[in-house]
Order: sequence, then C-alpha cells, then structure tokens
Amino acid sequence: MTRPVIEITNHIQLKRHIMQMNALKEQQEEKIKTGLKDIYCTYRPEVVLKNMWADFTENTEIKSGLKKMGISLGADYLLGKVFGRNNSVKGYLLAIAAEKMTNYLVNKHSDAILSGIGKVNNLFKQT
Repeated sequence: MTRPVIEITNHIQLKRHIMQMNALKEQQEEKIKTGLKDIYCTYRPEVVLKNMWADFTENTEIKSGLKKMGISLGADYLLGKVFGRNNSVKGYLLAIAAEKMTNYLVNKHSDAILSGIGKVNNLFKQT
C-alpha cells in the first residue's frame, strides 16, 4: 500500500496532511478493532463448543447413543445410591443385578424411557 509522494511546500499544507494522516490512521484502527471483535466473537470457546455440539448432534444415531449413555449413567448413579454399592456384599450384589436389569431396559426401551421423561418434564413445566 504505497502512497503517492506529496510535495509539501508550506506549514499549512503540512498541518493539513498531518490531519489527513491522523484521520486515516483512526479509520484503519477502527477497521482493525472491528475485525478483531468479529474474530473474537467467532472463536470464543463457548461459541466453538456450541457449534461443534450442534454439528455433532445433527446425526440422529449419535444423538440416540448420547441419550442412552446419559440414561445409563444416571441409572448407575441412582442404583449406587439406593443400594449402597460400597456398603456391603449384599448391596454390591443387588446393585449389580439391578444394573444388569436397567441396562437391558435402557438398551431395549430407551425411546419409551425418553418419551416418559419428556412427559414428566412437560407436567412440571405446566404447573
């Protein structure tokens, strides 16, 4: 970006040229600030993660797998709390049996479970 050579012969021309250069500098700085803000907003971690998550969950098979995994993790947590997996051998055995049963139910009937959770969620939203 080369500028043409300007011949300055007096003080008034020098001041006018300085003012023009300062105005140009401010315009360029504002352009740079705007560009950096756009870049920052585009590449903020939460925006990047949100876009990645949206791209990732567009696939219905992946979305279904994530839902099953969430239900399974929730069920395992609740079973551990209810049966006291760490308290005794009896609790441990009951928790394993219940875990096997819930894994079977989650794998075979996850759509029905998700539908039921959605209905319960809608009931709470209405009240």
